[in-house]
Amino acid sequence: MADKDPVTLTHEEIEEIVDATVRRTLLTMGLDTSDASNVLSAQKDFAYLRALREGSKASRFAILSIFIGTSCTALGTMLWLGFKALFSQSGGPQ
Repeated sequence: MADKDPVTLTHEEIEEIVDATVRRTLLTMGLDTSDASNVLSAQKDFAYLRALREGSKASRFAILSIFIGTSCTALGTMLWLGFKALFSQSGGPQ
């Protein structure tokens, strides 16, 4: 039989091949699926990483908001003090 000849597989054979391939791929990535506790542990790890990612996004937004708010306050204060100094030197508007 040549390598290019079509092969007929049953549904069960296809499922077995796919299952073995997925298990081998996950094992290569460090996830042993033969024990359910390993799978549950990996799910908890993924949930923790998701929470960490979402928390860092929230922290980034809070820090950016604080920076923008502080910058706007500083700019407003400098403008206010500049106008105040300008008008106090000239004796006020005439």
